[in-house]
Amino acid sequence: MALGRVILALALTAAVLAMLVGNVRCSDPAGGLPAAETPTIPASPPATQPPPAPPAAADPAPSGEPGEPGEPAGDERLPVTLGDRTFRLELALDPESRTRGLMDRESIAPDGGMLFAFPDVAMRSFWMKNCLTDMDIAFLDASGRITAMHTMRVEPPQRPDEAEWAYEWRLRGYSSLRPAQFVIEVAPGTLAALGLRRGEEVPLDWAALKRRAR
Repeated sequence: MALGRVILALALTAAVLAMLVGNVRCSDPAGGLPAAETPTIPASPPATQPPPAPPAAADPAPSGEPGEPGEPAGDERLPVTLGDRTFRLELALDPESRTRGLMDRESIAPDGGMLFAFPDVAMRSFWMKNCLTDMDIAFLDASGRITAMHTMRVEPPQRPDEAEWAYEWRLRGYSSLRPAQFVIEVAPGTLAALGLRRGEEVPLDWAALKRRAR
């Protein structure tokens, strides 16, 4: 009888241990709720980004030097006194504008013309390539004194069968006679009417003009 009671007690103990081990295996490894019962937290909706601001209106492109109403932007004219008259001369300060000069102009205004400034002093010669009107020319040295004056005449235009080099070869050159840094072109007959002479100084801030030449 005693042995039977011991066997029954051992059997009951084994049954209790089996139940405890099964409950441990079903628990959440982290010690919380079983995985199937873990609540799902909805993700927060993405924050609404404000619409991008419209691009600012671009500033207008800077224009060139101011001119008179109706003149193209960048057409700078400098007041220059010759004799007892004041002229408003276009400026030619770089190689491109100096090469173009007054080409293809059919006339020059009585108070107009062009002022050429070079970055150096040298012997210079001008011609009438592609020029459509006669004009007076005055060469000036670095201090603004006149070294030479000419009236340049229109040349026969380049013929359709004439090579560029042949056309340029036959054009007359008008010399500065002495080293010059500045050149003034005005309407024909102007310099003689003003009574200008070689060696005469034209009043202007020539130093400031030299700094701008390139």
